[in-house]
Amino acid sequence: MDIITNKLLETLKKEINNEENSQTLKRDIIKPLIENILSEIYPYILVVGSIFLILFICIISIFILNIKIYYHS
Repeated sequence: MDIITNKLLETLKKEINNEENSQTLKRDIIKPLIENILSEIYPYILVVGSIFLILFICIISIFILNIKIYYHS
């Protein structure tokens, strides 16, 4: 059984490494899959980015207010 599995995997590896098959695999399977995944997670990326931006603005505001209080006193 190991011999059959090894031969099958070796043949599959050769076929995938074939330039024409590799391009077909990338064009017809991998690229649409990645595009679909990115379109699904895009809203989450925007939300997380917005949260980080708001957090960064709040931290800078607090830092500036602390500096004003320190130099005013």
